[in-house]
Amino acid sequence: GAGVTIKYPAAIMGIMVAVVVVIAAVRTQRWRLIPAHGALSVATLIGMAFVVSPVLFINYGGVRDAIVNESRPTHLGADGLGWTGNAWFYIDSFLRSAGVIVGIAALAGVVWSVYRHSLTSVPLWTGAFCGSC
Repeated sequence: GAGVTIKYPAAIMGIMVAVVVVIAAVRTQRWRLIPAHGALSVATLIGMAFVVSPVLFINYGGVRDAIVNESRPTHLGADGLGWTGNAWFYIDSFLRSAGVIVGIAALAGVVWSVYRHSLTSVPLWTGAFCGSC
């Protein structure tokens, strides 16, 4: 919810939340919980978005105008780099500010989460796809 209020493409993270809900249901073999947990996740997203930025719900016309204004191909946020260009920009920025030791630790964390098939790390992978949007 907080991510959506900051940058609307973060709504794509809802796909990761759905993946986690389904994986958890498959692991526990409790398929009946998928609709309930899915509905709770949607309600939590909407509730958190309201807590972080109630203006999105109160000033619908202003929000709509801002979205229309920012959806054109040329504006301050449109760099034209594409997904790979944006991904490289964020990787480069991270490595420059974090340094070698934190970069190595982050890479070790990625390897660990892939090796362990950690369910709790699935939402973190959203950043690799959505963060570059």
